Amino acid sequence: MAKRKRRLGRSSDSEADAGTQPGKEDVEADVTDASTAGEPSEQPTAAEEEFVRGVLVRGEAAHAEDGELESDATHEIVEERKGALPKIRRRRSKAF
Repeated sequence: MAKRKRRLGRSSDSEADAGTQPGKEDVEADVTDASTAGEPSEQPTAAEEEFVRGVLVRGEAAHAEDGELESDATHEIVEERKGALPKIRRRRSKAF
C-alpha cells in the first residue's frame, strides 16, 4: 500500500485569530492511499505463508461441502493454486 504523510493541525499562528482552536500542535499521520486500500497483494508475505501452513498442518482448514465445514475446521479452502499454498478464508472461531 502506498503511504504518504499529511500534516494535521494549524499551519500558521494567524489561524488562531481566524477561529481555529488555539494551542493545538501540528501532528503527522500516515494516510493510506485510497487507490490501493483493501487490495490484496499478489505475492503473500512470509508471515502469511507461515500462517496458512500452520492452519493446514493443524487440520483447521477444509473444503466446504454443501456450504458446511467439518466440525473442527475454522477456515475454508476457497481456491487451490498449482505450485502455491491454497487460498483460505476464516469462517468461524474455535470454541474451547
